[in-house]
Parts: sequence; structure tokens; C-alpha cells
Amino acid sequence: MSEMEPLRAEVIILGAGIAGTKAAIELSKAGISNIILEARDRVGGRLHTVSSGDTEGVEIGEKFDLGASWFHDCINNPLFDKYRNHKDVDFVFDDSSIGYYNKEQGFIDITETQLLEIFQEMSDFIEINYTNLKIENDISLKEAAYQYLLRQKDVLTDFQIKNAPQILRIFESWIGSSWDTLSARLITEDRRYGRNAFCLTGWSNIYNYELQELSNILEYNQLDLNTLDKNNNLKLNNLVSDIRFNEKTNEITVITKDIKNNVTKRYISKYVICAVPLSILKLKNNEYGSIKWSPALTPSLNYALDHMSFCSLGKIFIEFSEDDFKKLNWKHDYYQSYFLPDKDEELLKRFENNEPNSFSNSNNEFYKFKRTETEITSPPDPTGFSHLMLLINLHKYTNKPIFGFLTPNPLTEYIEKDPTNRIWPVIKPLLLKIIQSDNNSSEIVDIPKPKKIINSKWTTDPFSRGSYTGTTVYDDLDIAIESLINSDVFNGRVRFAGEHAHVKANGCIHGAWISGDREAHKIINMMHRPKL
Repeated sequence: MSEMEPLRAEVIILGAGIAGTKAAIELSKAGISNIILEARDRVGGRLHTVSSGDTEGVEIGEKFDLGASWFHDCINNPLFDKYRNHKDVDFVFDDSSIGYYNKEQGFIDITETQLLEIFQEMSDFIEINYTNLKIENDISLKEAAYQYLLRQKDVLTDFQIKNAPQILRIFESWIGSSWDTLSARLITEDRRYGRNAFCLTGWSNIYNYELQELSNILEYNQLDLNTLDKNNNLKLNNLVSDIRFNEKTNEITVITKDIKNNVTKRYISKYVICAVPLSILKLKNNEYGSIKWSPALTPSLNYALDHMSFCSLGKIFIEFSEDDFKKLNWKHDYYQSYFLPDKDEELLKRFENNEPNSFSNSNNEFYKFKRTETEITSPPDPTGFSHLMLLINLHKYTNKPIFGFLTPNPLTEYIEKDPTNRIWPVIKPLLLKIIQSDNNSSEIVDIPKPKKIINSKWTTDPFSRGSYTGTTVYDDLDIAIESLINSDVFNGRVRFAGEHAHVKANGCIHGAWISGDREAHKIINMMHRPKL
């Protein structure tokens, strides 16, 4: 068979992440032929585990998840239930032990200062006042924090007034976006169910078990990407450019560019499961990686894509040598710690002047038409305390000299554009502050450079362009997701899966996994529906 001759399958699946792979598993169980097309030269999508000592394809050293790290919603997560007792999957519930630090005080006792109660009160204030706003009246989380201060100023201390808005910014590390763009209308609806479990053995390990399940169904002796490729089950390096529907034959043609061989390929099917990231679906024509649909997407789908956002949570891992780690005199015992940004001078100045109006009301055009975090410009030389950061104290998890950091945008994009020169100047003052504070000494003035720094590159990766679904001002998230789920594209023959295609678990791995299962079974039911 020549390369130009089209390959046929009953279903073409776009994307070899966990959603696409789960869809392939269920279709294959039902005896429905399918081919997974993946633009990258690897599988897993935004599940990507690397090792600190990767060399010539041999993994040595510690494992780091540059993508997903946690099982979320552990009381209502079927993927967690599937692997919770697996012999090769280890995890720890880590969200009960959290410290808080800022530039001025160092460690903050949020119980003594009542900041934890104030955070809850701010959340309640936002839910009461903004959840039921009309979409055109939406405001940013920063504006909501300001309105809270105006409402409660007579019952807050000066310390609380300066720090309460900054602790509300922990939502930035949950979503991965700046409070300048986070939607106050939507933020309190992002509710999780149950605890969070940090995966210690790497999410690629779990993904490989899913892929092994597919291989077993196909009756291959062992998991081998070359075997999957040879038997037309999985094609890497295939960038989708066009998807065309023939209404006479009810056939869909998927056109790709084979990146490795620079060859155009065609695939023909009766159905398509589109499990590419939301960021790719949102690309405009002629942008690299964009998909041209013929006929064009329906108005309801275009509305959905215009009213969903993609955020940019980044990750940094710092590993020290054992000798240098001893010099740190590390006493920190929290699983996680928030570094709160320094007080917001603009917000406080407006507050002192008792200005009733806002940061967002005068900027409606900004939010309406510049709806991505990439439109926000990060300060040219951010320090560790200019943005919210979350420390993952991996030393407590593993007893190894390793720390992880989560960064929201615009800091993520700033770092990922030049990680070599930008990571350590941002991270060093944070580590120094926490060491000084925990040792109750300001005499520690320097710390050694790390042995290894590993960071995510999601914002610079053309096949992800960020991390996962967000909640930006003027989003219409639930309606948009329902439009994806109930898609009538090509008479319903195109189904959408991925973390962005689940109402309650968007942004989560199990949301993606469930969506792949859901859409596969919709196709199974349609194909097996008796003819009248």
C-alpha cells in the first residue's frame, strides 16, 4: 500500500492522550475498527513523565510529571478506583498539610490571623454576589476581591486588608490563570469532590497500563508502539489539517501531514472522535496545527469554542545534590506551601481612596476580544514574590532533595520562553525565604545552585499551547461544554472527548478518561442501532 492510498477504519480517533486511548479500548472491545492519529512523536498527550537522568532512552533517577500529577475528586473518580490498589501505582493524600508564606513576614499563621476564615468568607461573598450574574456583567476575581474589601473594611484589620486579596489568589494555582482574567462568576462553581492524591509513580505509568489494555484486546503479545503502528492502530507524527464530510456516502476524510516524512496522508471513516486539546480546537485557520472543517463547524460549536478558555499552569522541578541539600538545613514539614504575592499597590491605593469602580468595568473590550492569557504581559523581571507560587515539598513525599513548583500565567509563559535564564532568579528568593523562616534566622543569605532543573514547556509546545480548561471572564463554560458533548457536527458523526468535554471534571484526567469512554459508547450504540 502506497503512502498516498487512504487507510480506512470505522472510527478515526484524533489524539493519543488518555481520552483517545480509552475510546480506542472501548471501540476495540466492541469489535469496531479504529485508528488513533497523534501529532506528537510520543503518546500520552498532557500526561508526560520524565526522569532526571534520562540518557539514551534509559530512564534513571527520579520521575517528574510535567503534566498531570494528582488524582482529583477521589470520592467520585472511577479512574482512581481502577488504580487505587494497583501494585505499581503509589500515591499520597497531600492536601491537608499546607503552609503559607509572604515576602514581608515569611511564615503566616493563617489560623491566628484568621486568613483561612476570611478566604472562606471571600469565597462565600463571591458565590452570593456573582455566581448568578448575567454573562455580560461578569467581573474578574481581582475586582471581586476589591469589592469584598469595600464591603467588609470596617471588620478587617490592616493586616487582613493587605493580605486577604493575596490569599484569594490561590485560585490562580488551581486554574493556572491570573486573577486579572479569572471569572468571579464561575470560580466558585469549580468544586471538587473528595481529597486529592498525588501520584508518586508517574502518570505515564498509568497511561501505559491503559495502552497495554488496548494492546491486550488487539491480542498483541506485548505493548509495542511499532506493532501498533504496523497494524494501523496508532499513527504518530500525523498532524491533522483537514476534516471533510461527504453527505452522500456518510464518510469522513481526515487529512494529515506526516511530520516525520513530510508526506500528506488520508484516512477515511464513518465516525471521528476528536480528542485534541481545546487550545487546538480554538486555533484560527492558517495557524500551525489548526483544523479546517468542511462543512464548517455549526454556530453552536463556534459559540462554545469562543466561550471556553485554555489556561497555562506550569511546573518546575528543582533537584539538589545530597551534599548541597544538607547545607540548606531544610526543616520544612508541609506537603504544600503557598508563596503569596506581595501586596497589590494599585488595589490598595484605590481602596484608600474609596473608589467604588473597578479594574474590569472599564476594560470590557479587553476581556471580550482578548480572551487568552497570552494577551497578558508579564513584568519583564519578575521576582519570586511578584506572582503566586505553590511549592510541592517532594522531599517530604520521597525523602529525596527535590522540590516542585506550580506557576500560573503570565509567569508560566514568561518562564517557558527562556527557562535557562529565568527559573533560578524566580525560585531562589522563595527557597531562601522559606529556609530563613523555618530556621527563624535571617543570617542565611545564600543557597547553592541546584544539580538539576526540569520544567514544563506547555505554552511553547504547538500541540498543547497551554495546560487545560480555564475560567476566564465572559466564559459560558457549562453551556459550551454541553454543546461539545451534544455535537451535531457532520450529522453527529464527529464526537468530542478530552478534559474539556466533561462538565464536572473538566481540567482533570478522569474527566478526559470518562469522556473517551462516553463517546466511544455513543458510537457503539449508533453503529449497532437496528435499521427501521
